[in-house]
Amino acid sequence: MGRLLLTLLCLVLLSLNLNCLNPVLFEEDNTGFLNLNIGIIRPRILTKTKAIISSDTTIQLKTLYFKFVNGSDTIKDSMSMLSLNIRNDIILPIRNYTLKGLKTWRLEVKGLDIIDSVIYYDTTSFKIEPSDTINVNINLKSRYTIFVARFISISNKIKTIQKLELRIDNVIRGDIRFNPKVRVFDEYFAYKYFQVGVSHNVQFIAYSSGSNVAYSGGGDFSVVSGQDLSITFPLN
Repeated sequence: MGRLLLTLLCLVLLSLNLNCLNPVLFEEDNTGFLNLNIGIIRPRILTKTKAIISSDTTIQLKTLYFKFVNGSDTIKDSMSMLSLNIRNDIILPIRNYTLKGLKTWRLEVKGLDIIDSVIYYDTTSFKIEPSDTINVNINLKSRYTIFVARFISISNKIKTIQKLELRIDNVIRGDIRFNPKVRVFDEYFAYKYFQVGVSHNVQFIAYSSGSNVAYSGGGDFSVVSGQDLSITFPLN
């Protein structure tokens, strides 16, 4: 009987020892791998003509910021974008991350331009299993579009004009004064932070002198991100 009890005790101790040697997962082994694919859709230009391309119609993206959050765990990363041209849609090189598995992570991506305006923002959530590799795709759409107003006159029969003015939501976003008064002109004004998904009031005003309005036109409209739109407002 004593030998049997000793044998049983040895088996129990052996079993406990094996369990200690083979836990479900060590913390350092409880990891998975993320391949992050990011596409960037350039800010579109809203204008009567697509011919105008200049520095005034370019939003220079400065930095992309990445933040991974799961409870108390937070991982931050960033990527300089100053060397990239976002006049065209682009796809960034795949970014690779090692994250704790068996967890659902929330990813926040934020893109700031050279004056620190948030041009891009998106979030997504995903779960990583231990030792697995997953792919996450994000297509960043601009929160703004570029509005280009064109004032044009090719006839000497119109009233003489002293000043042209572009107002967006009752804020002057561009103007030009003429001295002496002119009748023939072709002028552009670019406003680079025309927020998408919001209704805006746009007014074109031409002054003959002082505050005397010679011509005006405008209206309310909104655009969606990535939309190319041609708009014409006659000056009456």
